[in-house]
Amino acid sequence: MEEVTIRKATPADLELVYTLCRRSYAENFATHWQPTGLEWYFEKVYSLKGIESELISPDINYFVAFSDSQPVGYIKLNLASALKEISAAEAAEIEKIYFLPSYQGKGLGTKLISLALDTARARNKKWIWLGVLTSNEKARVFYTNLGFKVQDKITLPFSLLKEEHRDMWRMTLQL
Repeated sequence: MEEVTIRKATPADLELVYTLCRRSYAENFATHWQPTGLEWYFEKVYSLKGIESELISPDINYFVAFSDSQPVGYIKLNLASALKEISAAEAAEIEKIYFLPSYQGKGLGTKLISLALDTARARNKKWIWLGVLTSNEKARVFYTNLGFKVQDKITLPFSLLKEEHRDMWRMTLQL
């Protein structure tokens, strides 16, 4: 396997993070959207201005995985994200974790999750949580094997997202 490194993104990495976010999401989930839906979602979630503000936020961490110096995946960790009865002071959220398809199943997800758990613990968080589409059984099993438990189910309010991909499990792990 190629050499893998992970590092925290900085504001200087804006173009890299922007490009990686859009590419990794599109290569995995473009088919989940109605026509024009993917571009709408990109503007809502992956705008250049939005990512730029997140990269300077002390509560948002992007960690990028590189294989032979090429960016191949990332995790976005929000260190102040409440969930139901768990306050933002006690919880962190893994908001995004995506890889280029050819790098899935190679242990990078486990490494990034471990880094997120360590980062949350260092900030004295008691819980970490994430959302996973109910249609993404492989990911749900992966998170369950790491100890995450289903907290509840929500329906995403995105009309351009195909109906069979709108339900999401929210899963928690006590730290």
